[in-house]
Amino acid sequence: MFLWKLGLSPILQCISPFLCAAAATTVSTIALMPGEVLKIKLQTGQHESTKAAMQSIYRSDGVYGFFIGYFATLSHDVPYTAIELGLYENIKSLFRKLRGRLDLSSYDELLSAAVTGAVTSFLTTPLDIAQTLFIAQSTSNVIYTSVINAITSLVISI
Repeated sequence: MFLWKLGLSPILQCISPFLCAAAATTVSTIALMPGEVLKIKLQTGQHESTKAAMQSIYRSDGVYGFFIGYFATLSHDVPYTAIELGLYENIKSLFRKLRGRLDLSSYDELLSAAVTGAVTSFLTTPLDIAQTLFIAQSTSNVIYTSVINAITSLVISI
């Protein structure tokens, strides 16, 4: 991203990819949430088919049931996407400065993506596990009251 063209300060140039990614993820998760709920319910063996899962979720919780865990999902997806896109853009900027040119080689792009993926996954995997535990639980048998509660339970069990 060539944010210097917009006249942004160096600090804003550095953090703007993180902020833009967080905002975009917050909005897009609304559309993606029903699919995430269905995926987790099916992967954990709670339902035999997508149709059965949809009927069961709707019967027990109505439309709200497809959005259970929205904030749990945001607690994973926002940091993941913000770190991923923000770090990737900043690593590429570092390469541009080190190389003294705007265009990057395929190797530089690959290395930027590899480092970004490794760091992002390492930092957000606990949040992904907590999100899955939170969404997978039955609404009639709540074990985790929040993502923080799920993470705390994970840490204690280790």
